[in-house]
Amino acid sequence: REGVRHPIGNNAWGWSLGAGYGLSLQPGLHVDTELIWNGPFERGNQEVRNGQSFQWNAQIRQAFSRFDIALESNFIRQLSANRATSSGQVNLREGYSQWFVGPSANLAVDALGIWVGVGAFFPVYRHFDGPSPSERYRLEFKIAKVW
Repeated sequence: REGVRHPIGNNAWGWSLGAGYGLSLQPGLHVDTELIWNGPFERGNQEVRNGQSFQWNAQIRQAFSRFDIALESNFIRQLSANRATSSGQVNLREGYSQWFVGPSANLAVDALGIWVGVGAFFPVYRHFDGPSPSERYRLEFKIAKVW
C-alpha cells in the first residue's frame, strides 16, 4: 500500500528484554545461560502484530588457549501473529516452539583480531501451530571481530 493514508512503517513498535548469567566451574570450563523476551512487534502498515517470543539459550564450553568446544542449546517459543481485518483479529497460526541442541567450536585468529566458529544443531523438540516447513538440522558459521 502507498499514499498518505499508508505511510511506511506506521506504528511499527516493539520491545525486547534479556538477562544472562555465566559461571566458571574451573579454569577454562564455563556455563552460560540467557533468557530473552520480545514484545509484539508490528509489521509496518500491514496491520499484522507479531506474537511475543521467549528464548532460552544455554551452553557449556571448554576454552583452551586459541580455541574452544561447546555443547549449545537454543529453545524458542514464538506466539502466532494476529492480523486486523474489518471483522476483527485473525490468528495467522504461525507460532511455533523449537529446541535445538548440538556441538560447536571456535578458533581465535589473534593476528586479525577475529574469531570464527562452526556448529551443528539438531532438533530435540518441535511444535508448530499450523502447517510449516522445518529443517532436519542447522549448520552455523560464525565470525566476530574484536574492536
